[in-house]
Amino acid sequence: MVCPTLPYGVTHYASEFAGAISLSAETTRAVVRELCAAYRAAGFVRVAVVNNHLEPEHVEALLAAVAEVEGALFPNQLTRRWGRTLSEEFKRGDCHAGRYETSLVLAARPDLVRDEVRAGLEVVPISLSTAIKEGKTTFKAMGSERGYFGSPALGSAAEGEALYGLLSTMIVTEVCESLGVVR
Repeated sequence: MVCPTLPYGVTHYASEFAGAISLSAETTRAVVRELCAAYRAAGFVRVAVVNNHLEPEHVEALLAAVAEVEGALFPNQLTRRWGRTLSEEFKRGDCHAGRYETSLVLAARPDLVRDEVRAGLEVVPISLSTAIKEGKTTFKAMGSERGYFGSPALGSAAEGEALYGLLSTMIVTEVCESLGVVR
């Protein structure tokens, strides 16, 4: 069963942009923990938290939440196991609203992508992971005036479909492993 999404979480890196509404890590952890516990109480054997918002404090909150609920898990594409299977842009870390994420949106909801805008966007070859390690705390401090990194112009629906296949494999594999099911 796919449950409703939770459209809020920790979003400090985008704080300089209008509309970036953030929850604290503590609130994010508490909400996700309570949701996982409620699904378990409702009879679900496993609850897999699926996430594509990779801000470190947000990911840490999710990891903490599932650690507190038996039967909850968080398949995490930032682990070496799964991250190495994704696109080159993802592995470099310059993928916020770049080719990687644009491809995912083009595959799922192409009506949300303005091709005439993305075609004119220059490449922003800045690794978020490197900038984070350097202590930069906002996208603007990292060097992105418009909040994207990488190359949104190179995104494609075909690449998005392939990425969804890889992400689905990650989730299914981890759920099966948690259940002791051999695939």
